Amino acid sequence: TARSDVDDRIEAAAKKTYVFKTVLKDDDIKTEAKDGMVTLTGIAKNSAEKSLVTKLVEGVHGVDKVVNSMTI
Repeated sequence: TARSDVDDRIEAAAKKTYVFKTVLKDDDIKTEAKDGMVTLTGIAKNSAEKSLVTKLVEGVHGVDKVVNSMTI
């Protein structure tokens, strides 16, 4: 199925945030949006970082739900 423009915008917006560009720039964190639901995968340095990424993505316009499947 074709990706929606909204899903593309959600992923782009998350990656352009200050936190992703600074704190998380060297981390292997992937965001995948589908119909407003974002799945996070990759490796966080610690539980605080994992929580930070979740909160950050929840704040992106168009996000309805965040599933954080990141490991620590």
